[in-house]
Amino acid sequence: MNDRSNPEMRAGNARPKTVLKYAAWLKFSGVSVDFFNRVVRRLIWPKADLVIRLWLAEIFFVSGVLKLTAWHTALDLATNEYAVSWMNPVSAAYTGVGIEVLGGVLLAIGFMTRYAAIPMLILSLVIQFAYLPFDNQLFWALLFAWYAIQGAGPLSIDSLLRRGLADSALPLVPSIVRASDRVRVHLGPIILSAMRLWLASTLLLAVWPGFLDQNQLAAAGMWLPLQTVAYMPVSVPSSAASCC
Repeated sequence: MNDRSNPEMRAGNARPKTVLKYAAWLKFSGVSVDFFNRVVRRLIWPKADLVIRLWLAEIFFVSGVLKLTAWHTALDLATNEYAVSWMNPVSAAYTGVGIEVLGGVLLAIGFMTRYAAIPMLILSLVIQFAYLPFDNQLFWALLFAWYAIQGAGPLSIDSLLRRGLADSALPLVPSIVRASDRVRVHLGPIILSAMRLWLASTLLLAVWPGFLDQNQLAAAGMWLPLQTVAYMPVSVPSSAASCC
């Protein structure tokens, strides 16, 4: 009997070709994804990182300069609006302005970025949870947490100095650089996963607002940018709900 007239033989001959096609497609997909990641990492991300740092630095630097030029207003805010129980108003005003101005400059040029991002993160969280909560501040805090762990990107002074400091003869400097690298390697995936869960939780409440009652939604609004999501087109949450 001719093998070609046998359906089972024809099917058997077709299977290797199908497997080879799938293998070739998977290989092509892997190469494409790897190429895309390299393009984003080398060409897009350095510029995006610089734009984000300049954006954050401008917000805080301008706020600090305005307080410096109207010092009586800064003292009034530190005394009445943003009083800190464990600091006197003058010290609190100097501390807040110093973090905004100096932190803004360091963040913009990407010098000692981690050490600038940490106090700016703390300041954002204190304002968010103790005085005036608003959505933009949550995004700022998330980005400051990212920079506190990852540091600045390639377009920064830190990046230029990192290789030289790693081999520096100065005491403790190589150890600090190695510790920073370990923080980035071990905590970087954690902060990235936390950012994804944060965004996913926000979108979940946008799709199913009845999942929480009003009091719970108000409490969640301190942590999640629900006001920002409220401006999404109605069709977006509806389509998400219908597809699920």
